[in-house]
Amino acid sequence: MPWRTLGVTNVWFLGGKDTASQNVLLSLANWDHGESLEHFVRLVRLTRPEVVPHVFPGDFYRGGSRRPSGFRVLATEAFDLAGDSTAFPEQVAGPAKRL
Repeated sequence: MPWRTLGVTNVWFLGGKDTASQNVLLSLANWDHGESLEHFVRLVRLTRPEVVPHVFPGDFYRGGSRRPSGFRVLATEAFDLAGDSTAFPEQVAGPAKRL
């Protein structure tokens, strides 16, 4: 895999369905935007990556494959939300009270 040559040791997949459409909103709908975003935010919070490789959202009309543009939006949103404790607060809740 090409990512191995870059020293990448962990790869996660969100499980989104690939769409033949180049419409970013349709891609996000097929991926269940909210569920995928929550999963992605959890991964960012747990792993604290230095880099989340993707192409900037504004670049999806500049040639190349346009189908993964939904991922580009999710990556940007997840990175921004991971530091916001009000986003998916159950992920950052304190320890449960135990008997």
